[in-house]
Amino acid sequence: MLTNLAPSDPARIARDVARCYVPAPTPAVLPDSAEWLPPENQGLRDLTLQEIDLAAYMREALREAEAAGQAGELPIGAVLVVGGEIVSRGRNRNQAARSQLRHAEMQALLDGGPALWERFREAILFTTVEPCPMCLGAVVMADVPHIVFAARDENVCSRQTVADNPYVRRHIRSYHGGVLEEEARALIGRSHPALLRYISFGAAPPVEKGEGL
Repeated sequence: MLTNLAPSDPARIARDVARCYVPAPTPAVLPDSAEWLPPENQGLRDLTLQEIDLAAYMREALREAEAAGQAGELPIGAVLVVGGEIVSRGRNRNQAARSQLRHAEMQALLDGGPALWERFREAILFTTVEPCPMCLGAVVMADVPHIVFAARDENVCSRQTVADNPYVRRHIRSYHGGVLEEEARALIGRSHPALLRYISFGAAPPVEKGEGL
């Protein structure tokens, strides 16, 4: 979208950036839910998500997030579920690793092991904050078909990427947000109120290097 633009074209850049904050026209939004299916799958109602307790698994991700916060990291956690079982867990470790890449979702995916490799079609990633572009890309490349998240992130706006990018849409069968969202937001707000404003309103990044999402 923003490639090959002349520096003197701020109006076009502003229009492209603003698109992230406009709801995508294609998702099939369910009442009182952020869940939707890509256009190719709008007739699908996947039993994988209908038959499990989403809140129970999200509580496990919130435990990871709380542990991250207690360790001085951003309170973000994730769990990877395959065939109804948690096969790996992740929490933000950017500060400890001195790396911007140690996100909770990345750790959960990397630690998924043989279960993820052999049974990826059954995999569901639960994360306490909507995935950033890096983590969304990793989910797609790992062939994990389902993403469930708690707090929406109005800054990274990954749901727009899922809506707009045909390659991503072919891989993501369902994208479900808002599960225990208030609990996730409260956890973030207790230790990182500026981050809570950041993900809520898409404001300028308030965090220091090493803390980024």
